[in-house]
Amino acid sequence: MSYGWLVSNPIFNTYEAIEFNGDSLGEIIESSCPCGYHREFCRGGGMQNFTTVDMEPAYCPHCREMVIVNNLDRRPMCPICGWEVIFYNDPSLFSDQDVGTYVWRDFELPSEKCLCPKCGNMTLRFSVVGMFD
Repeated sequence: MSYGWLVSNPIFNTYEAIEFNGDSLGEIIESSCPCGYHREFCRGGGMQNFTTVDMEPAYCPHCREMVIVNNLDRRPMCPICGWEVIFYNDPSLFSDQDVGTYVWRDFELPSEKCLCPKCGNMTLRFSVVGMFD
């Protein structure tokens, strides 16, 4: 996925179009559910670490919490309890295969109808609210 920005150049009093690939910048994601659950987190990696880091949301069935772990780890574990996690791109954590996705590298994060860690319903939504580097 490519993104574009229009950036002003004050020296020449012009605007420049800048396009970049989503693989190089991390995303700031907001997750929310009608039950009141809300969390913001950084996903992916930045320019300094994107080859070894891909932080993604996952669910820990033991803690019943959403945790953010490195998808590139050989055995991603819950940072709270050490159990194996299930990433939110696993079909068991979202109810509709036809929802839109946010792609970073090869990880496709569903945009909606995901398992909420608070209420247990498939009503959690993810939205991109910013970028980081």
